[in-house]
Amino acid sequence: YCAPESDCLDGVDNDADGATDCLDPGCRPTADCNASGNDTCAVPFVLPDDPSGTWYGDTTSLAGDYRGTCAGDGRDAIFELTVSARGELSADLRGSTFDTVLYLRSAACATGTQVACNDDVSRGTVWSRVGGTLDPGTYYLFVDGFDAAAHGRYALNVDFAITEICDDAVDNDGDGATDCADGDCRADAACVESSCGNSLDDDGDGATDCDDIDCTL
Repeated sequence: YCAPESDCLDGVDNDADGATDCLDPGCRPTADCNASGNDTCAVPFVLPDDPSGTWYGDTTSLAGDYRGTCAGDGRDAIFELTVSARGELSADLRGSTFDTVLYLRSAACATGTQVACNDDVSRGTVWSRVGGTLDPGTYYLFVDGFDAAAHGRYALNVDFAITEICDDAVDNDGDGATDCADGDCRADAACVESSCGNSLDDDGDGATDCDDIDCTL
């Protein structure tokens, strides 16, 4: 990149290098993309709504206050995120310097329902990854260590993509295609011809009965 990203929280690729906000290397040194002080549920680091990016931090000076169901006896850092619409979350700790644990809770930080927990992404690979479909609401990601000796620098990589709703006439995922015209809706019940002999365009794609590709499969 030729110049640093000028604003790391505006959702705009200011320096036109193809990377936005905390996905941009130019944002790595900024306070917006470096977490600190997020030691307990009382003071989580608040991510942008529907976040995608990489956030950095260090658990060395933090305490071990929480534990996931799969593991997590180390020192932990807490991140809060708000999901505005149903979508797919993927979060991992690739690039961290210690044996990590990552878990996700919904609603209440300290006592909320655990949505996902992961120790090692695979045998012999000690960074962690969680993901799944999230409904609108507030969630908490916990960056933890496997045991008391597991702490240090971490990289929290987050990707959230809003899911296309296939019958609301809105381009929910912002890809320029709406409802059944969106490839994500190809297998949705609203976008499949329900009858091939009723002279109706059941799925609203402009093709009726045997002229509809659904009726040729």
